[in-house]
Amino acid sequence: LRGETRELLEYLRDEMQRLASELKFEEAQILKQKYQHLERYQAKSAIVSTTIEETDVFGIDDDDRDVYINYMHVRRGAVVRSVTLHYKRRLDESRSDLLLLAMNEISTQLDVRFSEVIVAEIPEMIPDGVTFTVPQRGDKSLLLKVSEKNARQNKIDALKHLEKRNPEERTMRVM
Repeated sequence: LRGETRELLEYLRDEMQRLASELKFEEAQILKQKYQHLERYQAKSAIVSTTIEETDVFGIDDDDRDVYINYMHVRRGAVVRSVTLHYKRRLDESRSDLLLLAMNEISTQLDVRFSEVIVAEIPEMIPDGVTFTVPQRGDKSLLLKVSEKNARQNKIDALKHLEKRNPEERTMRVM
C-alpha cells in the first residue's frame, strides 16, 4: 500500500454505500469487513499525525566501535519502510561520514531518492536536492526518537544473538 490507505478507505466506503443503496447488503458487508481491517492496520502503523506527508528519518546508535543506523520512510504519518544497517568503525569515521554512507547504501539498494531527511545532526557534506531537518520537538522529533530506538533495539538484538551463538566472544566484547 506504501501508505496510500486514505484513498483506499474512501473508495471502500463509497462502494459500500453504493452497494447498500442498491440493496446488495451481503456484498456491502464484505467491503465493510475489508474497510475495518484496513482501519485497524492503519491505526497500528500510524505513529505520528498525518500532517507529515513524506519524509525519511535516520536514527543512529553509536557505541564508538559499532554503529547502527535505522532508516524509516514515512508517508502520511505511517512508517512504510524501515531498515537498520550495521557498520563497524575501522578508522576515525565520523557519524556524519557513516550517515552519508548509509544514505548512499539505502538509495542504491532500495532505489530511494531523498528530499527531506530528519536527522539528529546535519552531515558535513549535503547531497544535492536534500533538505536536512534537525527537529527540536513535535511529530518530527518523535519520529527521530523512534528511529533511534529502533537502531538501539537492533544493537541489543544483535548482542543477544551473539551471546547465544558464542558466549566467550560476548564476554571479551564487553570487557
